[in-house]
Amino acid sequence: MFAYVEPPHTYIREASASVAHHADYLDRRDNHALCGAAIEVATTLTEVDAICPDCEKKLVLYHLEWWRSVALAATAEVEELRAKYDEPTPVRVEESMAEAPEEEPTTLLEHARRELTKLCREFDDDVPYFRLKNTMQAFSDRLESDERVLLAQEIGGDGTLIRWSTIEVEALGWHVSNSPVQGDSEAQWDAWVQDPFPPAKKAKRRFGRSR
Repeated sequence: MFAYVEPPHTYIREASASVAHHADYLDRRDNHALCGAAIEVATTLTEVDAICPDCEKKLVLYHLEWWRSVALAATAEVEELRAKYDEPTPVRVEESMAEAPEEEPTTLLEHARRELTKLCREFDDDVPYFRLKNTMQAFSDRLESDERVLLAQEIGGDGTLIRWSTIEVEALGWHVSNSPVQGDSEAQWDAWVQDPFPPAKKAKRRFGRSR
């Protein structure tokens, strides 16, 4: 945390005067006040009761110059440090994931996340919707019925595997492109993730005389 620092002030006054002046901070003239008044024998003070009003009016100019010099010095110091130590280059998400050692997934959701990570690494920015859905469908097809139930429990509030995977892609730093669904309504999501393999219709029984 940086401590607040105020511009330094120096007060001067002639021995016989009752009003003190600010020193000439701007032009740096000896035996002159900030307001321009000449002071033959100046006495430096640390505390005063009354200050020249004309000096007070010009004090804002001194403050502006002082803060400007402080800002320029700080900027120069930052540039010098950047040149000395080299500013670190931002690391892309896929690069950081590639450098980090992959741990063996322990849950079904972690397995699904690993499949998503592999898929995302194939693209720069946008992951096509159909590739996302096909990847998650293939992952789901490899699961047993009880594993699908367990996966749904792990997903919890996100509802469906495709909804969770879409949110996860965004969290990894990519985007899903060419999505046929715009919005968050349940009907739209249901239309997106509807079962591509509907159950077979039951055969109708026919009653009548046998030939």
